Amino acid sequence: MIKRGFLLAFVLFSFWRSYPTPEEPAVFDSSRAYGLGVLKGRQVPVLHLRGSPYEMGYQQGVLLRREIRGRVTSLYGELTLDPLPLLLQEARLLGIPDEFREEMLGLAQGAGVSYTDILLLNSGPQLVARPRSDEALHELLTTFQPWFPPHVELHFSTPDEPPSRWVSLSPRATFALFGEASEGGSLFHGVEGDMALEGVLLILYEPEAGNAFLSLSVPGMVGVRMGLNEEKISVAYLDVPSLDSSLRGVPLPFVLRQALQYSGDLPQALRIIASAPRIGGASVVIGDGKPASAAALELSAHRHALFEAQEDYVVRTDHFLELPILQGEGDSRGSEERYSWEEMIRRGYGLFDLEKALFLLSHQCETGGGRCYPQKVEEEMMLGAVMAASDLELWIISLDSGGAIGRWGFNLWEELER
Repeated sequence: MIKRGFLLAFVLFSFWRSYPTPEEPAVFDSSRAYGLGVLKGRQVPVLHLRGSPYEMGYQQGVLLRREIRGRVTSLYGELTLDPLPLLLQEARLLGIPDEFREEMLGLAQGAGVSYTDILLLNSGPQLVARPRSDEALHELLTTFQPWFPPHVELHFSTPDEPPSRWVSLSPRATFALFGEASEGGSLFHGVEGDMALEGVLLILYEPEAGNAFLSLSVPGMVGVRMGLNEEKISVAYLDVPSLDSSLRGVPLPFVLRQALQYSGDLPQALRIIASAPRIGGASVVIGDGKPASAAALELSAHRHALFEAQEDYVVRTDHFLELPILQGEGDSRGSEERYSWEEMIRRGYGLFDLEKALFLLSHQCETGGGRCYPQKVEEEMMLGAVMAASDLELWIISLDSGGAIGRWGFNLWEELER
């Protein structure tokens, strides 16, 4: 009976997904405003959102409608080869805070897609992270309840926008250094990136409740992969496949969003992240620029391990240190990359300022570690980002097709005043 109900719900979902015709398709590379929201067109665009959760979601949906619909088209195209994520995303993610559900609803309605589409964009990467435990799959089958998007039309149509290549941010490593490791003791929190610069978007949130913050993101996202708030708290995480998984938790990007929006210091951010119900594995690095400090958390669905910075720096890759038994089978590349990053930091120990932190990301081969990119690439790639949390700055590093390094800097307070 469960199997028949499951199949029926899946068939109905497939035919009832809808894409209302957009009234005003947005253009990603030009400045535009809707309500209190503003899209500032630059090489790295900045989307400034203000207001209630629903209002901020609706602003993003309208201003980035074309890009969001392109991402949805691309995502469902990939899922035709592996439909399991479609089933997983229908699980009862009851732990997602109401304010983020409201924001996703506004985003869906502004973009002219279904709430289910936005839920999948925001939760899919963690829901389908390998390996999957038997317990999680059993939980899916035994707790499934038919559920339908909040706005449904009795026809199915395909959006006219071309598929997008923007799937998600894919960081491979994150580090934070401060105190004696840096010049002047300032905090520098870096993330090694791996995606086309064309898909990078900065979202500046100015919510009714909580802190203002910057998030390095892609269109359609409500959660946070990496970001910096006005209290000088920085966060970044890497997915780590874990056998300890559940469908009753909250995808980690929503948890990091809570940490940025509602924490004022490092201990508070750590409490929010460690105490949240989770669905899978991750490594998180959290920094605080006042006074400068940092720590790392290893997370699975039901366990966590805290690592305070030793010698004023911390590095994490997609490899557990304290919870390896939960990781399942895998190779040692994550561990080898972590050793390489630690060696690079030790070589420049005590001398790191913003320029040297940026150099660390943009010249990894020359410094003897990390991932090495070729002299030329087909399209401009984002190599990574550095959050100078002590100065409320976020910098993005890229490599163009001619092998030239580019950089773009953003100051949180300056962006709020524009």
